[in-house]
Amino acid sequence: MNQNAPGPNSGLEPLDSDEKKQLRWIGVLAVCWTLLPALFGFYLLARIDLAKDQLDAIGGTGAILVYICFFALTSGLGLLPTYAQAFLGGWVFGASHGSLGAIAGIVGGAMIGFILARLVSGPGVERVIEGRAKIVAIRNALVGEGWLRTLMIVGLLRLSPNSPFALMNLAMGSARTPVLPYIIGTTLGIIPRTVFAAVIAAAAASDGSQNLADVIRNQGWVVSILGVVILIGSIAIVGAIGKQALNRMVGTGNEAKP
Repeated sequence: MNQNAPGPNSGLEPLDSDEKKQLRWIGVLAVCWTLLPALFGFYLLARIDLAKDQLDAIGGTGAILVYICFFALTSGLGLLPTYAQAFLGGWVFGASHGSLGAIAGIVGGAMIGFILARLVSGPGVERVIEGRAKIVAIRNALVGEGWLRTLMIVGLLRLSPNSPFALMNLAMGSARTPVLPYIIGTTLGIIPRTVFAAVIAAAAASDGSQNLADVIRNQGWVVSILGVVILIGSIAIVGAIGKQALNRMVGTGNEAKP
């Protein structure tokens, strides 16, 4: 007997051929949304001077509207990560306007990714989930126990730096998370790391640097590395706090069940 095979009551039965077909596009999207943001994010940071020139050429309110729309579209389609675009916002528009523009872009991107995930997943994913008792229990613990609880869980998940934006959109859209707590939780959870990135970028650009290479030349390696360490450390601390709160919330909810 294969001891690794799931038992009849495990709720983790293997996928049959029809279920695999139903989930294939979710798998393709997950791979794309894992690889593309990292690749294009590094490219955006490397060419941040070019992006700034394009936005400066538009100027005024139009520039920040273009930035928000670009942010929403590329993050929602899983092409660019939020951290790189928040950094761009702070670099071009300063800490306050850059933060607000980035948050607006994130909200738009969250809705685009959410809708796309629902369209791609379709009713087939729901049937796969409903056929597995353990997955149903996990989903219900996350999104099936009230509006406020769902909002808090979404916010805590977004707070973590280890939760890629596009993949979270995919997971929450596929799980049929209620829209309003999804949007509010996303907005609240993403604010800390977005503001951190915009503030660090605004500080780096304040001496007139045109790109990241200029920042290193003008401020030196020590100050430049220290800024990165502060950014990563701040996001990691906030994320760790959120993770602990999430574990307590989900754990408490699960323990309460018979």
